[in-house]
Amino acid sequence: MNIDRFIERRSPLGISHKQRLVNERDKIPLVGFSTSSKAHPLMIRQCLTKAINHGIRLLDTSYSDNCERIVGDVLRERIKSIYTREEFIVIAKLPPIGNRKNDVKKFLMKSLRNLNLTYVDIYLIESPVGFIGKHDYDVDPRDNQGNSVLDMDTDLITLWKGMERQHRKGRARFIGVCNFNVEQIGRIIARCKIKPSFAMMDINVYNHRVPERKWLYENSINPLAILPYGNPDFTANSQCPPLPKHPVVHQISQKYKVPTKTVLIKYLVQRDVITLFQSTGRKTLASILKAYHKLNLIQRDLVDLAGEDQNGLARLKNFLGYEGCRGHPEFPFLYDIRTDGVMAGPWMTCSKAEPLPSEYDWLTNSHRLPPTVRFKIHNQDDPSSSTKGYQRFTPKEKCSSSKTSKITGHLTAAHASSSTGEKTMAGASCIRPTGAKRESTVDGTNKKRKAKSQNDAPPKKKKVVLPRHV
Repeated sequence: MNIDRFIERRSPLGISHKQRLVNERDKIPLVGFSTSSKAHPLMIRQCLTKAINHGIRLLDTSYSDNCERIVGDVLRERIKSIYTREEFIVIAKLPPIGNRKNDVKKFLMKSLRNLNLTYVDIYLIESPVGFIGKHDYDVDPRDNQGNSVLDMDTDLITLWKGMERQHRKGRARFIGVCNFNVEQIGRIIARCKIKPSFAMMDINVYNHRVPERKWLYENSINPLAILPYGNPDFTANSQCPPLPKHPVVHQISQKYKVPTKTVLIKYLVQRDVITLFQSTGRKTLASILKAYHKLNLIQRDLVDLAGEDQNGLARLKNFLGYEGCRGHPEFPFLYDIRTDGVMAGPWMTCSKAEPLPSEYDWLTNSHRLPPTVRFKIHNQDDPSSSTKGYQRFTPKEKCSSSKTSKITGHLTAAHASSSTGEKTMAGASCIRPTGAKRESTVDGTNKKRKAKSQNDAPPKKKKVVLPRHV
């Protein structure tokens, strides 16, 4: 499915640059505002209100940020007064403490209650790494050493089935992932019924993610760019200073007399990348939005900024705010699509590779099943498994597994009769045990023929030879 992009001029800020997903009804703005857990609740409310007043309709929040209630209050006020629910695109996320199939509904319903909504437009899995919290509000569980309490039994395939169920129930229009690598997304696509529609990752001037974006577009997945100002954990130096202070960015901002952050956001938008930015100050947010509508980078500016790509060296390599996640088997940042010879599977990408989990035994078999098989990932998927292996049904097994008669061992009338009323033979559908008497089916009903023994058979009539006339 190709993604068609087009531009509408409706908002005075030009923020209504939209991207078509499936049809003309499903559109999403190319720029949005994302909440931050580091800001004060009152500041979040003020910034969110100012962003909506300046034309922002794409709002990103998370259960882990503990600010969904603030977003819900602002949306309720705006929807009652001026706007409608259909004008907003709301993004919510499943917290890492809910990375289990049975917990998806629970946390989604909590988010809907906090947001005062009946559905969310986009629901994402915040992290492939699962946590074990003491309760539903323990979004960042830590042990005595300050490391996150990891759930080592996280299964992304089973978790995605829970996401698909919420999509079918109508609680989420689109579902996707966040902080997943390409290998993990491909593993989900190979086993899912509903593909992810969005993949959130860090994209900025230092980290264009060209191979990842190309792969996502080929699979009809829209990338969502976060951290447009750069990776906070990236070690800056003289050759690669922080992006807002980069000479090229500073030169372009001086030429157009706009803030440097506006240049970084506008660059991604003109590259047709959906961009989510954060701002913890009202004055900073106002200056960014006021300069956004009058800024239009020329081709020379785009080429200069594209030359600052670091080829994946400045990408995110650890979770922000979480510690001790590298030991998790689904840690996503060890895999890089640019590295030649990297082996598929998160347990094979680290230097100290652990043995394969039992539920993924089918990956190591030469006779493994194709990814399109709609089987769950269990031991029965392995044809050569010694325990509960995959077995092909034979006529004998089919006969033993169906309803049989205790006396003759034949199929019952409900199983042996044909739905079309045609004549069928019970012996043709299963192997008749030795000593069993044969049955025939006429007009869909079984009529047993009484077997006649040789003693009960009538005596043969002797042939009468008439005398020959002379």
